[in-house]
Amino acid sequence: MLKLEKVRRIWAGFVTISTIFLAIELPIRIAFRLESLQHIYMFEIFWTVLYTIDIFVKFVTPIKIKFQIITDKKEIAKHYLRKWFWVDLLSAFPWFIIFGPFYGSLLRGVRFFYFFRFHKATRSPRFTLALQKWLPLSLLKPGIIRLSFFVFGLSLLAHWIACGWVLLGHSSGQILLDYGNAIYWTITTLTTVGYGDITPTMLTQKYYTMFVMLIGVASYGYVIGNLASLLANMDMVREKHLEKLDRIQAFLQYRGIPKEMQERIFSYYEHVWEHHLDISETDILEELPRSLRTDLSVFLYGDILAKVPFFRDANPDLIRDIVTHLKPTVIPPNTTFIQYGEIGDRMFFISYGEVEVFNEDFTIKYGTLREGDFVGEMALILNEPRNANVRTVGYCDLYQLKQEDFKRIITKHPEFQKHIKEVMRTRKHS
Repeated sequence: MLKLEKVRRIWAGFVTISTIFLAIELPIRIAFRLESLQHIYMFEIFWTVLYTIDIFVKFVTPIKIKFQIITDKKEIAKHYLRKWFWVDLLSAFPWFIIFGPFYGSLLRGVRFFYFFRFHKATRSPRFTLALQKWLPLSLLKPGIIRLSFFVFGLSLLAHWIACGWVLLGHSSGQILLDYGNAIYWTITTLTTVGYGDITPTMLTQKYYTMFVMLIGVASYGYVIGNLASLLANMDMVREKHLEKLDRIQAFLQYRGIPKEMQERIFSYYEHVWEHHLDISETDILEELPRSLRTDLSVFLYGDILAKVPFFRDANPDLIRDIVTHLKPTVIPPNTTFIQYGEIGDRMFFISYGEVEVFNEDFTIKYGTLREGDFVGEMALILNEPRNANVRTVGYCDLYQLKQEDFKRIITKHPEFQKHIKEVMRTRKHS
């Protein structure tokens, strides 16, 4: 099932990329009259085959209606026939077979039906899912996606208008020169009233120029408003962070906190910001439904738990219970968070950073633990003093599991409780 879904996403990505290519290539082909009959047939056969296959794919692809996934083939077919089937059919229909040699001059415009598909494809959840598979995560912020689509849409509109201007005028035969002049005219006409160096001479060009000016007037406020909103929203999180730092600074100065301590406090917040911990992981998990929260916790922490010897063969239900009780914490540099001789009441999993393990008086270093390691696990099952000091090297992001949570969980898993008692007996006799 997962492999089939992956194939569907790859296909959707291929169709979308092909449609983007068509949206750029077709206006150039029409405007500069680059079509020979053989050239037309080659392109038309490709697009007809591609979109015909896509129609069949649509009839078997699950759809989402009112937040519910529909897999029934009859329901999918009914929904598709009511929505996009007829536009898709017009796009895929082999018009060149019917009209033969007249096709190039009479019906080139029919393929503009593809652009409806392009709009639909780029707005669909499947297109976003495809982006998630192929683009770096840093490029998938909603604000960046919206801004990218916005810029691309404006560029595509300018491209189409420029090709229309070339089509209405007289080509010099130099494609790059003509297109450069056309795109220059388009941008100046859309954003201002032009500079007068390129002017319409024929009546059709004058009507076209007025039409483009009207588009510019109608879209100017929309473009500026949306662009300002997108840029503001993209930096909203940072602005909130800076406001928070201002409040903290005001508090520290009011209380007369020493400069050195202020620097340590701001260093902590800088680390939290750089590692995207300013958004509370606990708050995000608590907002989710229980089942989804547990699934996400297993994904985040399951591999870490699997490294702990007495969790290695634990049953999945126990692991699901434990991961929901892991709590994130950030420890500053050079902080001893496990002290020799204290009675331990929790264990730690290292998500980021390094910690060093020392003897009682820090004269002997036993080793260094890094991301993916754990420490203090025996505190969960034995009420014994810690046998080492553990100190952070730099900032460390840890997850902690408290003894009281652990004991409460294992009472629901009698088999694992027996295993823990066996571990305790072995530990005491060793």
